[in-house]
Amino acid sequence: MNPIPVHTSLPRKVPERYKPLILPPILNPLPANHPEYLPRFDGENGITAQKHIQAFEDYLNLYEVEDEDVSLRLFSLSLQGEVRTWFKALPEASISDLQQCSKLFLDRWMVKVNPLLLIEEYNHLERHPDESVQQFSDRFNQVYLSMPLNIRPPPDMALLQYPRAFDPEMEFHLRERFLSTLKQMQDITVDVEENLKRREEQCREEQEERLHSVLQKTEEMMQQITIKVKCLEHQNRSVSQQESSDIHEQTYHKTEDVFIQPYVKERSPDMLCEYNSFHSFSCLPKYVECFDDDNHSDQISLAEVSDPILVESTVQV
Repeated sequence: MNPIPVHTSLPRKVPERYKPLILPPILNPLPANHPEYLPRFDGENGITAQKHIQAFEDYLNLYEVEDEDVSLRLFSLSLQGEVRTWFKALPEASISDLQQCSKLFLDRWMVKVNPLLLIEEYNHLERHPDESVQQFSDRFNQVYLSMPLNIRPPPDMALLQYPRAFDPEMEFHLRERFLSTLKQMQDITVDVEENLKRREEQCREEQEERLHSVLQKTEEMMQQITIKVKCLEHQNRSVSQQESSDIHEQTYHKTEDVFIQPYVKERSPDMLCEYNSFHSFSCLPKYVECFDDDNHSDQISLAEVSDPILVESTVQV
């Protein structure tokens, strides 16, 4: 009788990319979407090791990955290029959990910075004018997580430091929320900023409406002022014409008393009598010409007249 053969399971062959990991005999399935949404790190493109760790943890939380073997395999799949080459060169079966894997990764690929400089940068973090809330939050987390644990401020202090990077109004609205964690504050900051932008837009629209109303009233006032100015100009023109007429009349009488009458009287007493019957100064040149003779000059010497008004009137005559 032949013995019943016993089927023994052959040892599972571990893929080369997983050799540094200590994995259980039975592996849990990977998320179906990991090729599309898993964050990648190749040591370039401005993504730091701290940023990659943060993005990887966010991915695990978003898709509720809890199995250790899945987390380890996903982390090895997130490495590319030179970083993947480094990872595959690690000792075989030397990494048992994600925390150990993250430490090895950061020790190798984290940019080494003087801790005092990190503290100085952390204490003076401010949001840039062209920086979105999400971009600043990532930068804040990068600086905060890059500090060694022995000098890194506790989470409660980070919760107080984060709002200081914004303008006073934003800082006030963030502090009045009384949030318990830094992540909650960073998530709510986007909503706070949107509310402030809407309020600012409403204020701008109200100001534009008030300005439009003021401009309309100003235009109406200017029209009224223009009408009044034209009325005043018309009145001043009438007054000026009357004053000019009065000046001419005074000039006529002054010319008559000072020069014309002595001139006529000198020529002939009869001429004076005839002259007195004239009432218009415009008739005087013709009248004088009628009584002119060869013994007297009919040209008036302006040098004999000292009054400027008289001179001007005489020239016009």
